[in-house]
Amino acid sequence: MTNQNHDFTGRLVTRLPFPEADAKDRGIAISEWNALLSEFRGVTDPASILMAYDWAKARGLVAVQGHVNIISQKTSVRLPSGKYEDRYVDEVWLTQRGLLHTAHATGTFAGMDEVEFGPEITETFKGRARRDGTWKDVSKDVTYPKWAKITVYRIVSGHKAAFPAILYFKESVARTGNMEANGNLPAYFGVPTRIWADKPFMMLRKCAVAAALREAFPTLDFTVDEMAGREVAEVIVTEAPIANPETGSEPSNVAPSTEGARSDEPARIGGESAQRPVENERARSFGQLDLETLEWIARQNDAALSTGGFDAARAHMTASLDPRFLGLGESVLAASRAIQDSPKAGKVGPWLDRAIGSLPRSYDQAVTHISNQLRDGGIDTAMAEAMTLIIDFQGALATARDTRQAA
Repeated sequence: MTNQNHDFTGRLVTRLPFPEADAKDRGIAISEWNALLSEFRGVTDPASILMAYDWAKARGLVAVQGHVNIISQKTSVRLPSGKYEDRYVDEVWLTQRGLLHTAHATGTFAGMDEVEFGPEITETFKGRARRDGTWKDVSKDVTYPKWAKITVYRIVSGHKAAFPAILYFKESVARTGNMEANGNLPAYFGVPTRIWADKPFMMLRKCAVAAALREAFPTLDFTVDEMAGREVAEVIVTEAPIANPETGSEPSNVAPSTEGARSDEPARIGGESAQRPVENERARSFGQLDLETLEWIARQNDAALSTGGFDAARAHMTASLDPRFLGLGESVLAASRAIQDSPKAGKVGPWLDRAIGSLPRSYDQAVTHISNQLRDGGIDTAMAEAMTLIIDFQGALATARDTRQAA
């Protein structure tokens, strides 16, 4: 199957329009665009494919080699009329191939054991699903392994170090139909998604391998296998969505409800004590953002730093990010741009990279260093503010990741 054809003038025609300006900025020829279309066959938005390209490039990966994938994650919206509406947002995630590629590229990956599975359990999972606009009881019988564990090895200071990980099926499985009639979100409620129900051993193995690789290589991200089928918490729309004045389109992203999180969602930063903004209130600190939002902002920022496309990243953020979090997201892009455009970027950039790599434990030292540099005249106030903001953002991201791993 091919994505290309020619019109009557001999011009190349592709499945999706060739984004000439954006492609030129990235050095993407039409032949490479065609390869991207082949890699992401089910994707219908050129912007999502460009996002995947940028995301992969920023991490030293190659989108056309299967290192990343694009999935649509569903948000269930309850409108003022009481009816429900599903909305989808395209997100980019690592594949297991990309995960292993990154581990091998370090030169310190030393292999891994075969996955060991726990005892098999057969259980009837129950939940409620929306059918024809109404909630109905659903159930599914699934035989699954109670847990899966694996050890990944990495050469550390010349020695082979072991990094074990164990994942439990009921804590890892993606679920659907996990809303009770009264709107509550109880733990472990809902039926596994189709792929988890049909191939529970394969899916838990993939997630266990990914978790162990992250133990050994902490900079690795979550994989498409771990995130596929996840739904954000139900939200309630109190007014009609307001169209974006620049694009004329409705927001593609809706904020999750603060009244509770589903059991298949990652833990919120700080658990129940996290100061999440209420509806229509703008977030004032990065600590108010959940891990997925922080990582999404980080991906846009990484892509902008890699390609210089800060304006495109800001436009995408404006169209996609919850308005409550937009100010914080834009501040990250602005700070990164100020640092990259500064004559001191060659000196400041490497220090920032080292400081970010040791967060969150080195947060206080990093802030003190910036303060001392400002006092001694090494940097000006604008640079100090930009550097501090990046440390604040990356510190919140590192803390959120630590919280996820400890949960």
